[in-house]
Amino acid sequence: MHTLALVLLYGPPDRWLLEQSHHSLWSCERQGNCGLVVVDVKNILSVVAMIPHSPRIPGNAQVGERFFVHEKIGLEVANMGGFQEQLMEL
Repeated sequence: MHTLALVLLYGPPDRWLLEQSHHSLWSCERQGNCGLVVVDVKNILSVVAMIPHSPRIPGNAQVGERFFVHEKIGLEVANMGGFQEQLMEL
């Protein structure tokens, strides 16, 4: 038995924004339905939020809908306590 999760992949970060922000702003475009992937939850290493924003990128007339990565406290904090709950089998 496997527990699965549906995740949405995003494209690579805009190189100019990444360099100008000293690699702290990862501004990406959504890949849409083709970016939907089913993964085993055991393969998830961290949880992030993708926040919509409209940056101004020099030389780019239309920026379009972009999202920046915001790391959230999640799985890594849950594992810090050392206690893991056992799932009941049906």
